Parts: sequence; structure tokens; C-alpha cells
Amino acid sequence: MLLPLIPSAHPSAQRAEGNLDVRQEPYIQALVRDRHTCRFCALPAGSWQDVFSVNDDHADISAGNLAAACPLCHGVQHIADAHADEQMRVIWLPEITQNLLNVVVRGIHEVFFCEGLPCTLVKRPIFNTPAVSAAWRAYFALDRRASTARSVIDSDRPRDLAAALSALDPHDYSRRASLIGGLRLLHRGRHFQDGRDVYADQLEAWFAKPTGTAPQPSSIKE
Repeated sequence: MLLPLIPSAHPSAQRAEGNLDVRQEPYIQALVRDRHTCRFCALPAGSWQDVFSVNDDHADISAGNLAAACPLCHGVQHIADAHADEQMRVIWLPEITQNLLNVVVRGIHEVFFCEGLPCTLVKRPIFNTPAVSAAWRAYFALDRRASTARSVIDSDRPRDLAAALSALDPHDYSRRASLIGGLRLLHRGRHFQDGRDVYADQLEAWFAKPTGTAPQPSSIKE
């Protein structure tokens, strides 16, 4: 069963990108236990897997509070980070969960990457295949939902949402899922660590076709 994925802004999560040391033993044990598979979207992320603090408190490194998370899902817990507004956009999409949205977006990015295209909406690509055309139109339609988010909370910036969540009293913060309603975070095809956008490296690790190796039987799933 997938864990719920709710935007959060716990004070312990406010950190500079790249400071999470997954080499610490509790984090290693959590990743091994979860087989390096995201507990929120069920997708593997290999060496780019992060560790999510289930109860939102990053100081609690007990085994039950740590869960493997892909960068897209883990980012939902760090919407106050310095580069959060470059990595994500707040949209209104009550039709699906944040978990499913991340799966959809990663699929869109896979299409772009495999065609050698950037995974952002900065420049409209040449629709050289039906898959690219469909992926772009879906991504563009999702991005347009930001206008509805702006009508709901006056902003489409994750850091503004983080500020609003941080201003809640503990009781209201504990029920933020109902307060947030249909607000979701749309990944924008960028991911920063130590001030550098490493998303292209992540895509390469996830989707690049192996070279010089024999093809695997179709029954094997990575």
C-alpha cells in the first residue's frame, strides 16, 4: 500500500539541498528494507532514492519513520527549500492524488528524455512522434492548472504554500490535507542539489538504455 503524500513545511525540513546524508546507517537500512523503491509512487530511483520522514519530523530517524522516496515524491516534503519554486509549481488538480500526479509526470519526462528533449515547458518541442505530442499536451494542460491554484491561494509558488502551512497552528497543520484540498505540486523537470540542477543525471540513470549488454528476458522487471 502506498503512503499518503501531503505537502508539508515542518521546521526540521528546512535545509540546504544536498545535506541529507543517506549514508547514515538508519537511512541505509530504510532503503534496503524498501528495496530502493519509492513508498509513495512504487517507482524505483536507484542511487537517486531519498529518504522521507513519515511523521514530518526529520530529527526522528527511527526505522518506522523512514521511507524510501524518489526525488519527485521527496520534494513534496521540502517546498520551502531555496530552489523549490524552480523545481515545482502549485496547481489545482483534485481529480488525482499527488502520488499519481508524480507517476504521470515521470512518464511524461521519460518520453521527452528518450527523444532527446528537455523535460521543461520552457520551449515547445518539435512534435516528431505521436508520443511527444501527447506528452507535451498533457504536461501543458497540467501546467495551466496553476491559474486555478492562483485563484485559490493567490500564488502558484511552493514557497508561498510553505509559508501558509508554517503559519498554521499545530491543530490545523495536522489536518492540512483537508485544508489543501485539490492543490498539487507539479514537477517542472528540474532538481537541485548543492545549487546544481542534477535532474538530467537522474533521468540518465533511470531511463538510459544500456549499451554493450545482452538484452534481458521480458519477464525481468527492473
